[in-house]
Amino acid sequence: MKMKLPMVIALAVCTVSICDASAGTISMPALPAGSMGLTVADQEMTVSNSYGYANLRQKPSTSAKLVDRLPEGTVRRQSF
Repeated sequence: MKMKLPMVIALAVCTVSICDASAGTISMPALPAGSMGLTVADQEMTVSNSYGYANLRQKPSTSAKLVDRLPEGTVRRQSF
């Protein structure tokens, strides 16, 4: 009987301490109110070559899908 009492007390203390445990709350930081996009550079290009046109493609590759054919003298402004 003497050995059981300390074990019962230890078990009761462990049970109470586990039930009382709580973690701190996690909060999300506030997001900035403005736009998160940033214009880094603008680039202007003019079509000028011996072919008289330039192919505008979806990706920078000769096998990419052709989006448009730009005639000579076309000015295109690109924002990155």
